[in-house]
Amino acid sequence: MDFLGLLFSFGIVYAFNISPLYQESILGFTATAAVILLSLYLTESYEVHTQVLGLRAPYRAILSNLIALILLSFYSYIYRQYRGEFIHIRLLFSELLIFTSWAATSRAWFAKRVSDEAAQSSWLIMEKQAFYLTTWDSIVKAIKIHSSIPDKTEFDVTMLTKKITPLEDISLHSYSGILICSGEKLERKTIQTLMELRLEGTLIYSLSEFCEGFIYKIPTIYLQDDWFIFSAGFSLLHSHAGNKLKRALDVAISVTLLMLTLPLMVLAAFLIKLDSQGPILYSQTRSGLNRKSFRLYKFRSMFHNSEHGKAQWAQANDPRVTRIGRFLRLTRIDELPQIFNVLAGDMSIIGPRPERPEFDQHLSVEIPYYDTRYLVKPGITGWAQVMYPYGASIEDAYQKLAFDLYYIKNYSLLLDIAILFKTVRVVLMGRGR
Repeated sequence: MDFLGLLFSFGIVYAFNISPLYQESILGFTATAAVILLSLYLTESYEVHTQVLGLRAPYRAILSNLIALILLSFYSYIYRQYRGEFIHIRLLFSELLIFTSWAATSRAWFAKRVSDEAAQSSWLIMEKQAFYLTTWDSIVKAIKIHSSIPDKTEFDVTMLTKKITPLEDISLHSYSGILICSGEKLERKTIQTLMELRLEGTLIYSLSEFCEGFIYKIPTIYLQDDWFIFSAGFSLLHSHAGNKLKRALDVAISVTLLMLTLPLMVLAAFLIKLDSQGPILYSQTRSGLNRKSFRLYKFRSMFHNSEHGKAQWAQANDPRVTRIGRFLRLTRIDELPQIFNVLAGDMSIIGPRPERPEFDQHLSVEIPYYDTRYLVKPGITGWAQVMYPYGASIEDAYQKLAFDLYYIKNYSLLLDIAILFKTVRVVLMGRGR
């Protein structure tokens, strides 16, 4: 819709003006479209949950186009100083005004349509009272926040221990979807009814399937060994060609990043040395592929010897972080030396975050299937890093493992590209820790 809107607005301005909008129309339109779409992406206008927020969705479009106008005006001014007129600001403003109206209107229409449909929809959540009674409300919250199912959707919670009496009443109610949370075997009559509903077109999910399809993570607490046996995916674990391609891309991206960021790394090293005493680089033992230990390198962001020889979780607003270190963490500049870890083959650009062996021993006991994250190389960035805020607790480790398992199961080149784009957004929007 946005791309069609850009074509429409460009065509209107071009048709009603004798002078061209750009000196080089194709190049100019491509550059403008790229900046506008990038601005929409940075303001999270393409996240699923932002599309159903009523008037807040058009507001994001207006804000992002204002950012695009500032960036394009600045670029046009710089270009004019060296190579002459490239883009006419008055006509650019007209194009952005038309496109902003298009983008805001289309989002408002979409949000209204989804909201109206949601008011007529409902989900049935079937659970076993003994285990899921305390968790179903968080499941409902996840459905509303992380999927395209907005707040007006109604939810019926039926405890399997109470039986559904009469069972045929399920088929009398038109459910948009049914979520089966129980890990135990269902009764034959229940299975028969659910099968009939499924053949009639009702969407039916197990809890793990729902989390994977709607929230893009796989909580291991709901899994059993047979899930790993029969579940599709996991191509990263057995595809020799895929691993070779991933390694080639790791090297290519690492060399490119090294060339682009070398001046920045030199400046960071100078500021670290100027800000506090201690070495410029900081190294730690981390767990790599198959739990093999390696030395991970980062720019030092804490005061020297701040741990006093004892491994500690990092904290929000950690007092051990230096002034320069706080900025380095916020912009992820402190992670740049890990490029050399990637070139050495200990890490990948994208993968689960490597943890310290001291924490691994405890987390392996507390969290089911924790060691699955080490079936692939750890990464500088990854699905868990861009989808879950930085945390330092067993619960945070469990949540991040759910995202890591999703990545390992659903690995593809397109998913890696999506993670790279999300990482860029995290850096540009200052969402480091």
